[in-house]
Amino acid sequence: MINANSEYFIDPTYLNQTDGFSLDPLFSAMEGFTSFKNSSLNFSFVNMTDFWGAGNDQIRHFDKTATNLTGQDLKNGFGTSGSNPSGIYFNGSDFWVGFRNGNNISHYYNGTKLNDFDTSLIGLQNPRGLDGNDTDLYVIEPNDDFIYHTSNLGINYSNGIYIGGSGNADPWGLQWNGSDFWISDYTDACIYHYDRNGNNQTDSFCFSGIGFSSPMHFRFNNTNLLGLDDADNFVYSLYSNIKNPSINISFPSINNSNFS
Repeated sequence: MINANSEYFIDPTYLNQTDGFSLDPLFSAMEGFTSFKNSSLNFSFVNMTDFWGAGNDQIRHFDKTATNLTGQDLKNGFGTSGSNPSGIYFNGSDFWVGFRNGNNISHYYNGTKLNDFDTSLIGLQNPRGLDGNDTDLYVIEPNDDFIYHTSNLGINYSNGIYIGGSGNADPWGLQWNGSDFWISDYTDACIYHYDRNGNNQTDSFCFSGIGFSSPMHFRFNNTNLLGLDDADNFVYSLYSNIKNPSINISFPSINNSNFS
C-alpha cells in the first residue's frame, strides 16, 4: 500500500554491460581504484571515463579502454617497498593513498609526497578503502569492522561508525556521498549501504552470475557502476536502469474533496 507523503526505496538491479576490461598487462597487481569526484559529492559528478589505480608502487591513470594515460611513481613516496597501496581518494589534483601493510596514508600532488600520517597511532590497522573531500577522510579498518573519520592530516575525529553485525564480514572498498556510505564485501561479492550512523539500509545488492566474485574498490554514479575484481584483475562495467543506489519516491497528499 502506498501512503501519502511516504518514501519508498527500490533496490538497484545491475546488468553486465560486457564492456569491462582486463588490467593485464597494464597492471599485474592493482589494489586501489578510484575516479575523480568533485567537491559537490553528488553521484552524478563521479567521473566514469577516467580512472586511477594503485599497485606496483605506482598510481596509473587509464581510461575505459584500459589505455595507460599517465603514471606517477610512488617508489620513493612511502618508504617501505611492498606496503601495498590500496585505497585512493582523488579530488582532481591531489591523491590520498592508504597503504594497508604500512599502516599509513600519504598525500601526493603531481607525484610528490606532501605529507603522511601513521594510522596505527589512532588504532587504524591495515587501512583499506577510503573516500573523502578536501578536508576529511573516511577509511575502512577491516579487523574491527569500523570506518574511521579523520582529517586529511590524520587527526582522529572519534565519530567513526561501526558496521559489524550487518553481514559485511570482509569490508574493502568504500564510497561516500557526503552522508551515506557504500562498502563492498570482498568475500560475499556484495555492496552494503549504511547511513551516517552505521545503520544498514537494507538496499544492499550482490553480484551473481557475471563472474564478479571478489570486489575490491568501485565507483558509481546514478546509472553506472565500475568495480575492480581482485580474482580476475578485471574492471567490470555494470548498468542500472533505475536510479543508483536506490530510487527515492515521494507521493503527494490527495485532497479527497476532489472526489466528493
